[in-house]
Amino acid sequence: MVRLVFIAVFLVGLGSSIPTGAAAFSTSEDNFITLYPNPFKSSFTMTFSLPINSAQIIVTDILGKKILQKHITNVSTVYFDFEKHKLEKGVYIVNVKTPDLFLSKRVVKS
Repeated sequence: MVRLVFIAVFLVGLGSSIPTGAAAFSTSEDNFITLYPNPFKSSFTMTFSLPINSAQIIVTDILGKKILQKHITNVSTVYFDFEKHKLEKGVYIVNVKTPDLFLSKRVVKS
């Protein structure tokens, strides 16, 4: 998890150099993608906090074997149905690559 914290100090009055408060802003890539349900039985949904213009999504098993590859455009929600893939129980990795970022999330098949 990468966390960026920005702290701003606000000054009040003319010629004053006394800090009167601080505000902290945090952004986290964990908040950009939500996977549910997790664990899942045969399908799960992935939502983005912002609409995605274009992204490559690759689902792999824990050893890196590619299970599914999907290209999406102009969406904020993606539905994955693995009924026909006959996935074994275990941990899978969902990789999302856009022109601006690369994220990985874990999802568990129960």
